[in-house]
Formats: sequence, C-alpha cells, structure tokens
Amino acid sequence: MTDMLEAALAFAARGWRVFPCDPTPTKPRAKSPLIGTDRDRDNKPIAGSGWPAKASADPERIRAWWTRWPKALIGMAPGWADGFVVDLDPKGESVADVEARLVAAIGAPLPACARTITQSGGRHLWFARPEGGLGNGTPGLPNIDIRCDAGYVILPPSVMGNGAAYAWEGEAFDPATAPAAPEALLALIRDKGKVGKGDAPRNPSSAPHLEARRASWPGRWMPATPPCGAMPGPRWTGSFPRLPARARRAGQGGVCRGLRAGAVRGGRGAFGAR
Repeated sequence: MTDMLEAALAFAARGWRVFPCDPTPTKPRAKSPLIGTDRDRDNKPIAGSGWPAKASADPERIRAWWTRWPKALIGMAPGWADGFVVDLDPKGESVADVEARLVAAIGAPLPACARTITQSGGRHLWFARPEGGLGNGTPGLPNIDIRCDAGYVILPPSVMGNGAAYAWEGEAFDPATAPAAPEALLALIRDKGKVGKGDAPRNPSSAPHLEARRASWPGRWMPATPPCGAMPGPRWTGSFPRLPARARRAGQGGVCRGLRAGAVRGGRGAFGAR
C-alpha cells in the first residue's frame, strides 16, 4: 500500500470524502482533479458530474483511484470535514507578511489552529466551519483566499511531482477541537470579500463600496429587476459611466453582464485548489 493510498483511506475512515488530483507541478495540470466532468455524446460537459459529485469515502473506490494513480494528491473540500481554510499564498513576500496583513485587517490575533505547510511554502489555516458555511473567494486582501464548501485544498502528505510536499505544521486538523474563526474574520470575508460561485448571495444594494459610486453617478437606483432577469435587486436607471466597449456592442445582454461584473464583483472562480 502506498503512502498516498494509506493516507486517503485514513481520511475516508473519518468520513471525509476525498478525490485524486494531478501531482504535475506545472499548470494547467497542477493540482487539477483526475476525476473530471463527464461529457455527453456532443462532448458537452454534464452538469453535476465533476469532482464534488464523484469525491468519495468508499474504501474500494479510493483503492481503485490510487491503484490507477499511485502518486495522486489528495483533494478535499474543507467544508466536508466541518472546517474551512484561510489560504495564505505568498507571492514575492513572506508568509509572515501575508498573515500580518490579515491580522491587521481584523484587528486581533488569530487563534491557534491546525496549519498545513503548502507545497509553495504558504499556509492553510484551519478553522471550524461557520454555520451556513462559506463558498470560494477572498477576504479582499492580496494573496489570501478562502476554501470551504465550494473549493478544495490538497491534504498532507501529498507530494508534487517535483518533490514539493504538503505537511501538517504541528497537530493535524480535527473538527472536534478546531477553534471558531474570529467574528471579525468572518465579517471581513462576508462584507468586504469577493463573493465566489457557491457563496451565500449578497444583495448588491447593501455592498458598502457601491454607495460612493451611486452618489457620484447621474440618474437613480430603482428597486427593480434588470430586463435580462440576471440579477434581482436594484436597477440603475441613469447613464452608465465608462461603459465597456464590449458591453456597448453586446447591447442589453452586455449591459446586464456589466451590471453583474461591476456590482457583484464575483470571485476568482468556484473550485480552484490551493
């Protein structure tokens, strides 16, 4: 039995659904799920057939996967283990600097928690999953991401093809003893973060960063639904400043897309791994 298979089975014994990911160290394959989305006879993706549906805690299925891909990384959505992860991903700075930025933003130190040392030298900070969960996104700070119900992380002791490894820094994550995240951190994620696919939707009329824009724009906001039906909530009835050329060319469909992009400010993607 390989180390990866043994570890995957140990996670499954705890009821954690896992799935194999590509250990290739270079993009676009790096850390991508090896159990992809199914396609129909027209080669179109079949909705609901990707890794969230195929992940499993079944020992036989896990044995089959790691027999086929013995060096596969172990992927899991933290929310499935009653946790959520704050991903500190330093790029051109130290992980201490990234964490200091987060601490300064919430105005309090982070509680002691399980930590993963990532293959890039970053850290995954593990907290108890908040009631209602979280999706995928960021708290609005550079080099910091959130993974809970809609995105996945790579679990230790996974090893990339170039030898870079994931490891627990101290004790492994245990949902029974995991600390709750500081309320200030959750507020930062929910109120100032970029909401990704899978997150609880926010009413764009309540987003603080829009208030200054509205005050300076001609026209007014009306509680109505855009004609395209894409986004319930307030509708802009005045002129649009600096409307992108692509939206102007696309007509009303482009305007609706512009509204979604400008008001909702969607996250960096639904499922990216760290």
